[in-house]
Amino acid sequence: MSLKEIIETDYKKALKSKDKIKISTYRLIISSIKDLDIANRSGPNKKDTDDEDIKKLLKKMMSLKETIETEYKNALKSKDKTKISTYRLILSSIKDLDIINRSGPNKKDTDDEDIKKILKKMVKQRIESIDIYKKNNRTDLLEVEQNEYEILTTFLPKQLGEEETKKICAEVISKLGASSVKDMGKVMGELKKQHADEIDFAKAGPLIKELLNT
Repeated sequence: MSLKEIIETDYKKALKSKDKIKISTYRLIISSIKDLDIANRSGPNKKDTDDEDIKKLLKKMMSLKETIETEYKNALKSKDKTKISTYRLILSSIKDLDIINRSGPNKKDTDDEDIKKILKKMVKQRIESIDIYKKNNRTDLLEVEQNEYEILTTFLPKQLGEEETKKICAEVISKLGASSVKDMGKVMGELKKQHADEIDFAKAGPLIKELLNT
């Protein structure tokens, strides 16, 4: 079944069980899919709404935790071992953070930004492992890490390439009137305000330094 059909089937089940919360949630999702159908069919590039379109829509409508939980359930249904183990790792880390956030002095709910930090940390670990396994020619372990990296990055905004990053850095430097390496902190601060999720700041640092020295 397509994702749209699965949602419609689950909606019918919710109607039968008279689950008011699920009914209202599914109605909202189906209504949003209908709006997307209209937009896709009336735009310049007419197309049918596919599973990828609906996944993007659901990601916007749900919290990051809910999205990961949904993908985990889908992985269980499809019996995708790599996805199942990766989602379990993510959800376990979120659960640990939930406990810390709720038991600390400043009690709070774990939000999307907290989860993004977890994912970024996990991505960084995979990048480091991939580099080590490549150097040691461990293709068996390399494949596992690469698969996990690809799964993890689907929940994070796509990071800009070097050329795009350099262009944005140059624009911010120009806007702030930055003229020396002493202004680097100011430039980084502005970039973090505007492009926190899109830029790899470990790579941006040397680019900013280079631009300020030219």
